[in-house]
Amino acid sequence: MDEREEDTLPAALEALADPDVRAAMGGRARELVAREHQVDRVAEAYAAALETVAGGAVVEERVLHEVASAAAEVGMDADDTAVLAARLREVGLGD
Repeated sequence: MDEREEDTLPAALEALADPDVRAAMGGRARELVAREHQVDRVAEAYAAALETVAGGAVVEERVLHEVASAAAEVGMDADDTAVLAARLREVGLGD
């Protein structure tokens, strides 16, 4: 424990002895967990990290190439490709 901790620890322990302070801190902690650790948010962050490790931009470029190739194979017209491009941007591809 350093000098700063020696000065602040008694005040922190005293504050925690107050039930209202504990309740307020607990409420804020629950809000933080609900906001920052939702399953969908954590899953997206995990997937993004895996994509980055797996090659990030290279993977995105390859996906876009495959989508473009498939679109050309089925003969999509300009309107269909515009819709496809918009959908790809919605999911974060093809900025």
